Amino acid sequence: METKPMRRTTQKVFRILKVQLAGTLICAFCAGCGTTGYLANRSRDAADIFTATVGTGVGTKVRIGPVQAGLLAAFDMYGLRGGCFGELRGHQKLSFPYDVLVVAMGRDYTGEISPLDYVRDKRYDARTRLPFISTATPRKIYQGEYSSEFPYDHVTRVSGYCESYYTQIEIVCALGPSIRLGFNPGELLDFLLGWTLIDIYGDDLEKRATR
Repeated sequence: METKPMRRTTQKVFRILKVQLAGTLICAFCAGCGTTGYLANRSRDAADIFTATVGTGVGTKVRIGPVQAGLLAAFDMYGLRGGCFGELRGHQKLSFPYDVLVVAMGRDYTGEISPLDYVRDKRYDARTRLPFISTATPRKIYQGEYSSEFPYDHVTRVSGYCESYYTQIEIVCALGPSIRLGFNPGELLDFLLGWTLIDIYGDDLEKRATR
């Protein structure tokens, strides 16, 4: 039976989490996906820490880094993911990003909110190569997909890795409407070290633009 002290502690934890999530959303709005500069990069790093999206689907899954399990078919449509807040888009061949998992095998094909998700390696195509174990590579850009809205014409490729995928912890629940909630301790470390100009994930915009 839950005691009053336990109830107070639980309520306090939830209040702290709400404040942290609200602060992250504010950072995402203030940073703007297309702005550059030291503070904009720090704000964007802060927004990378949490994931909160809504969509549609059925089932549930849990993922800790590359290890995941569940039974899920879901489409993300709107929310905070990859450091930006807004509508998640697919590409020319698919309207929405999708996440399909059958117990131990599946594919998570993430969408983007801004073209800068491509520059920062925040969108990916993750597939299970072994049961319960998935690996992620940056999603390819289709010819003419962005044209004039792509911010850095001279950035033609990404690193080939999605390092932050392997430090993500998230859960997806769907029964008609779907919700995805995640926390990334690796992105938290990237945010903290970023104040000293140490960029462990190499996702600051100025560094990407000069590659």
